[in-house]
Amino acid sequence: YSIGISRTWFPKVWDHNVQLSKDLIPRYPYLDYIMKECPFMAMSINIGPNAVCHKHIDIANLVSGICIILVFGKFKSRRGGHLVLHEAEVIWEGPSGTIFLIPSALIHHSNLALLAGEDRCVITLYSQAGLYRFRDQNYQT
Repeated sequence: YSIGISRTWFPKVWDHNVQLSKDLIPRYPYLDYIMKECPFMAMSINIGPNAVCHKHIDIANLVSGICIILVFGKFKSRRGGHLVLHEAEVIWEGPSGTIFLIPSALIHHSNLALLAGEDRCVITLYSQAGLYRFRDQNYQT
C-alpha cells in the first residue's frame, strides 16, 4: 500500500528508482528486491522499543528522492512520537499505521519523545545516492 502511494504522488521519483533497480539487479544478480514491486534499494528496521530520532538529514540518500516511513507500535500518538520537519516548520502526529513520505536527504527531521513505557517502531524504505553515482559512472567506484 505505501509503495503504491509513492508511485501515485511521486511518479518521476518512482520511475527514477525503478530504472536504477532495472540497471543494477541484472548486472549484479546477488542484489535483490526488498519485496515485489518495491523500487527502493534499501530498508532500515528500527524495532525500538523507543524508535525516535534526533534532528538530522539522511546525507547518504538521494537528494531528489523520497523515503517511506511506516510507523507502528503501542504509544499515545497525541502525546509523543510526532514527526518534525524543521525547515517546513511542520509537526505531524503519526499514530500506529501511519505512512510518511518525506525527502529525508533534503529536510531536517526528528521525532518528539515518547512517554515512559511506550513502544514505537519504524520501517524506512529509501535509495542511497551512491548507487546512482556508481551506475552513472559506468559501474566504477
